[in-house]
Amino acid sequence: MESLRAFIVIVFFASVVFHFCQKALKNDFDMVQFKHFRTIWFVVLAIAFFANNYWVYTIVAGAYVYQMSKREHKLSLYFLLLFIVPPMGQDLPGLGIMDHFFSLDHPRLLALVLLLPFFVSGRSANSIPLGKLHSDK
Repeated sequence: MESLRAFIVIVFFASVVFHFCQKALKNDFDMVQFKHFRTIWFVVLAIAFFANNYWVYTIVAGAYVYQMSKREHKLSLYFLLLFIVPPMGQDLPGLGIMDHFFSLDHPRLLALVLLLPFFVSGRSANSIPLGKLHSDK
């Protein structure tokens, strides 16, 4: 019951913020993309609140964000969703000699679902290859 009240309060305040952001950005931003981002934000928030298990949240939110990332800009989506859930997580259990592989939290989930496929997918023909700039090193 307490989490439902918290969800309602967060949705109310987020709706107010998104309303004012929409008014402020209407001349400088594509409103269709803004509405997609807003919908994705609310859906991931709802998944986080109503998933009773961390692994259920990880699988459902990961699959949803991955599907939505095919239509949206991945880096923008990453920064939009980065602070929606606190960075608490659980350890992925290891096999035999390892206690656990790594801790899977929300920022790492987003990095695996959004940024890793973006990195692996390759670059356009006119982009500089990774490792050629001094800032990469």
